[in-house]
Amino acid sequence: MRVFETLKASNPTLKVQGFYTREVRLAGERVGFEVVTLDGR
Repeated sequence: MRVFETLKASNPTLKVQGFYTREVRLAGERVGFEVVTLDGR
């Protein structure tokens, strides 16, 4: 996510689309993934 934020800060008109995933952990074990879109939805 830091790369995306750096790119947007240096070029506010840049159009970027997509998503990334975050691990969801419970008691130290992975129980799934959270999908996060780059446009905040």
